[in-house]
Amino acid sequence: MTQEQLIGKKVRGFKFDGYPPGWTIEMLDCIGKIGVCKSFHYPSNSIKVLFDDGQVWHYPVEQIKKHIL
Repeated sequence: MTQEQLIGKKVRGFKFDGYPPGWTIEMLDCIGKIGVCKSFHYPSNSIKVLFDDGQVWHYPVEQIKKHIL
């Protein structure tokens, strides 16, 4: 699945290692919650995910694929 095909897909929040993008402690609230992939961020090879509570986080493309619903 390409990064373009991820846009609009639902994903379950998860913890990840690596940088970029970086993991922050504030992302713990989103583990297990469902969000929507909104856009691809080229410089960090990440997908911006919007959660129902308004939180927005970037997840690495290669790791997010395993968490698509």
